Amino acid sequence: MSESQEPALQHYHLGNAHYVDEDFNSSVTSFGRALDALPPISGAGTAESAAVKFLRARILSGRSAALYKTGRHASSADDAATSISLGLDTEAAHRRSALALYELGRYADAREAFERAIALAPRD
Repeated sequence: MSESQEPALQHYHLGNAHYVDEDFNSSVTSFGRALDALPPISGAGTAESAAVKFLRARILSGRSAALYKTGRHASSADDAATSISLGLDTEAAHRRSALALYELGRYADAREAFERAIALAPRD
């Protein structure tokens, strides 16, 4: 991580700490601050832009989990979808998407997301 990403990274870690403490509203706030602190993506295809994109995806995934815990399922689903579209193709991102979609009554979409999550981590 570059120096320009440090403030975002600090808020990201604070968001995770709030989540562990089950202070989900503070977690959402910290993840939002992390997103606000991210530098703009500089030059497509550079290592810097790839690192910012990856960090943005991680922050959105974390915020998706916290939003879900606060009952904000539509926002949770949006953050999960954006994190996946940014390349965070992980079991956790797809599981978060599936849970939020299920709560929204989008059962076919939820099933598809759950299936992708299982395919990525079949033993979890």
